[in-house]
Amino acid sequence: MNSGLIFFIAFVLLLGMGLFAFVSRQKSRVMTLNKTKIQAKWLKIEQSLIQGNQPSYHLAILEADKFLDFILRAGRFSGETMGDRLRSAEKHFKNPNAVWAAHKIRNQIAHEPDFEINYGQAMKAMLQFRGALKDLGVL
Repeated sequence: MNSGLIFFIAFVLLLGMGLFAFVSRQKSRVMTLNKTKIQAKWLKIEQSLIQGNQPSYHLAILEADKFLDFILRAGRFSGETMGDRLRSAEKHFKNPNAVWAAHKIRNQIAHEPDFEINYGQAMKAMLQFRGALKDLGVL
């Protein structure tokens, strides 16, 4: 066999392995976290939402948003702010608009003192956060 052909085949194999490793890393950026602990933490956040208890709606959404941000940071999504990290992760979400809607509710809770939300709206936001976490592969 020609040494140039052997070199070419070895080069193509190494390039393919490198590409495979890169794609695998991108697909499971946050899978290195302890999934059991992640799921337990998420369950605790979900259970903090208590129907008929308005302050629990705010707290659950604030905690869910903070938790999603923790996951994005652990997945090394770039950005100085949560918004920047969401933009960086958008292609990983099946419905990025839903994730943004949930984050917007969090911002309203955090920045508008008189912001009120009902149980249905809070539950919808929690489902949107849950969807984002599922899309990232941690739930």
